[in-house]
This record gives sequence, C-alpha cells and structure tokens, in this order.
Amino acid sequence: MEASFDALWQEKFGKTDYGKGKSLLQLTLDEIRAEICGDDGLRGKITEYTKNPGSASLFNSVIGSLVIVAAAHGIPIDGAIATIAVLYILKIGINVFCKYTEPDSEAEQGKNNNS
Repeated sequence: MEASFDALWQEKFGKTDYGKGKSLLQLTLDEIRAEICGDDGLRGKITEYTKNPGSASLFNSVIGSLVIVAAAHGIPIDGAIATIAVLYILKIGINVFCKYTEPDSEAEQGKNNNS
C-alpha cells in the first residue's frame, strides 16, 4: 500500500527529496490522525462502513470525508490517494490504527490512568 501511495503522490505532486527514510503514507496518516481518531463523523463513517462493507456509497463517503479533513489540515490529497489511506485503515481496523499510531505521551497517560 505504501508503494501505491508513494507512486500516486509522486504522480500528482512530483518527486519529493525530503523525509528520506520515512514513509510518506505514515507521515500523512500521522498528520490527520487526530481527525481520523477523534472526529466522530469520520470515525463513525469508517465504523459504519465496516458493518456494511458492500456499500459503495458509504465507502465513497469515507473517502470524501478524508479528502476534506486532509485539505482542512493543508494536506493536498485527491480521491486516489485518500482511497489508499482508507483501504489501509480498513485493513488494520480503525481501533488498531488509532491505538497503534497513538503518540507515546498519550499511550503513557492511558497506562497511568488504567493503573
């Protein structure tokens, strides 16, 4: 998925020489993580789609929402790039994605609160 994301990004925006050794997909997801994991609208749409994975309209709604959220944060992604990101999130699951990408400070707070 990362190779597809990188290829689509380069096709759309050209080759980037920064971020060597970093995944462009992961950096993009990190930037919009708060919106994906905290926004009930987008998270709710992803959850709703996982309950009804055959719904093309729900899938398109998730992609459209991701494009809008990303644009609001200055990340210029188009539908094809958003599709790759959504497929990635759907593959691993929204809860796993949100817990796995949780910044260390939030993870530590969660451990301390559960103790």
